[in-house]
Amino acid sequence: MKGLIAGLAVLLVLGVAFFFYSSPAPPPAEMTEAEIAQIEADVGQAISARWAGFREGLLAGDIDG
Repeated sequence: MKGLIAGLAVLLVLGVAFFFYSSPAPPPAEMTEAEIAQIEADVGQAISARWAGFREGLLAGDIDG
């Protein structure tokens, strides 16, 4: 009888542990408008800098640049 109760207790603990382990995590927080604007500005600056470097290389005749 003690073995049966111990076995049921182990199964109960394993079931509860599996429930908490498999429960979904909360979704990440939404980005704010300021964060989105900052990312867009950073990307725009990176593209502009890359384009300026390409244009300078093209005007100088530097194919590898």
